[in-house]
Amino acid sequence: MSGGGGGARPLIVGVPVTEEAVARLSYVVVPLAEMYGRVALPLPASLCRRLAEMPGRLVDLVGEYMSGARARIWSQLACRVALLSRLRPELEYTCYLADDALVRADEAVYRLAALVVRERVRPGSVKLRDMIEAYGTSRGFELPEADVVVVEGFYRAVAAAKASGARTVYYVEPLIPTPLDLLALAAEGLLDEGRPAGLPRLVARYVGDYIASSRDLTQAYRRLASDAEYRRFLEEVAGILGGLVELRSVDELLGL
Repeated sequence: MSGGGGGARPLIVGVPVTEEAVARLSYVVVPLAEMYGRVALPLPASLCRRLAEMPGRLVDLVGEYMSGARARIWSQLACRVALLSRLRPELEYTCYLADDALVRADEAVYRLAALVVRERVRPGSVKLRDMIEAYGTSRGFELPEADVVVVEGFYRAVAAAKASGARTVYYVEPLIPTPLDLLALAAEGLLDEGRPAGLPRLVARYVGDYIASSRDLTQAYRRLASDAEYRRFLEEVAGILGGLVELRSVDELLGL
């Protein structure tokens, strides 16, 4: 399920890292490939190759690359890739993540969680720079060769758009920047670290309350979206975020 992308600027499609959004993506990838050509997916490259060869080992293979909530979310897409390799071999898909990308992402979250505990015990003791350094200060994006590039989360959408020269990102489900996205933007110098100053507290709430106590990441994402303080926070940086990328629904591409 691979092929060559064209020379034209690729379409960038963003998906929130939630069970519900990735489930919808798993179906949207078919019309995207039918209408636009080769689709690049945010899964480890060797995982997708192995799934095409051994689809019956889906659970075991996914477990080699990810675990926990991440496996619950992305196994839906991995399953779709395995099925499409057999049922629709004429469609072109590629996966572009490094094999250890998801492990490294988990390690960054674990480092951040330690700071969240400290911030919850002693409010104000953790500075934004501390969280940026824990989460990672070099999270750039290398654009894969494809006609459609699917990326996870708001920050990756911005990074992919910047790499491709695109102004518009098409979202599968509404793409709300999470506090983790804002940390990554600040690390890249795309967000003023000092404005506003409450981001460490909001990161602590998102990780320590919403993610830790929610049924799944879909529920955590919805709780964040309805958080009045966080919505005010986003309004304060709306001018910056709006200048980075224009968001439009993927339904516009597919005529839905």
